[in-house]
Amino acid sequence: MKKLFLSLSFVLFTIVGLFAQDTEGKVTYAIELSSDDPQMQMALPMFAGSTMQMFFTENNSRTELNMGTFITTTIITDIKKDKMLMLMSGMMGQMAIPGVLSEMKEKGENSDERDPQDDNIEGEEEQDDFEVEFTDETKEIQGYTCKKAIVSNEDGIEMIYWYTEEIKFSKDGQNYFNKDVPGFPMEFETFNNGMKMKMTVTEYNKSIGKDASELFDLTIPEGYKEMSMEELEKMGQGG
Repeated sequence: MKKLFLSLSFVLFTIVGLFAQDTEGKVTYAIELSSDDPQMQMALPMFAGSTMQMFFTENNSRTELNMGTFITTTIITDIKKDKMLMLMSGMMGQMAIPGVLSEMKEKGENSDERDPQDDNIEGEEEQDDFEVEFTDETKEIQGYTCKKAIVSNEDGIEMIYWYTEEIKFSKDGQNYFNKDVPGFPMEFETFNNGMKMKMTVTEYNKSIGKDASELFDLTIPEGYKEMSMEELEKMGQGG
């Protein structure tokens, strides 16, 4: 379960900060999980129907990750205020983790702060260690023409990207989408620690379609226990 928790955390921090070049929009991903590990296979039915939905404007973003009956996680960011809020609700209770965006970015860039036991977590490797293979394969996803790229390293970590250059976005503020892969990932697969995660865009709109003041509210809801990011990381390392 620890591996699964860490992989899901990877997905969330992959997405935060992607859309700085767009003014407004909404993206929905369908998520499929699979594994050859018998222990992890037993847990996978809890994640049936998982989705990730993102809303963004020029200065705000909201990512909602619904992992079946296991957990629902929301990350809200405000670039101007340099603030973020993570809300988690599920089998572990209701938790709220407020934070400072610039500090989170600084922590991700400082390799000395990483736990050596987590060196093989997807995305925490230095991107220079990864090789990118561009292929001639193409396919259409949601009306966008996508090209295939394979990103891998010597430790056996592999990611497959289906990206489109028809959608422009900024990679500033995130560490996980490889800097050498151009365009926006309409579909990607990750293979790590015995688990495969596939995410595919099912909807892309150029409007958030909801009240921005409500979507990007950084107030901690009633009933949520406030905790630090360090406390959350310890929980992930415990199971």
